[in-house]
Amino acid sequence: MNKSNTSIEMKSNSYLTTSESEVQNTIPVLEEEKIGPQSFTVHALIGKGSFGEVYLVEKKDNGNYYAMKMLHKSKITSIE
Repeated sequence: MNKSNTSIEMKSNSYLTTSESEVQNTIPVLEEEKIGPQSFTVHALIGKGSFGEVYLVEKKDNGNYYAMKMLHKSKITSIE
């Protein structure tokens, strides 16, 4: 490498380090949200299959609708 490429790389690395630390100081750390069946309200059964059912659910905290697949563990595990 010639000297001009080396100086560009060094400037680039120091710029990225500065940007990274600035970003870390400005973004708040969010707590991890625990999501489970209790986080949803079941509205309707959409369909049934050989491994389980699919339900129309609404997330309680934001009101968004999702399809939730509930599988029967006994039907998807293999018996040896």
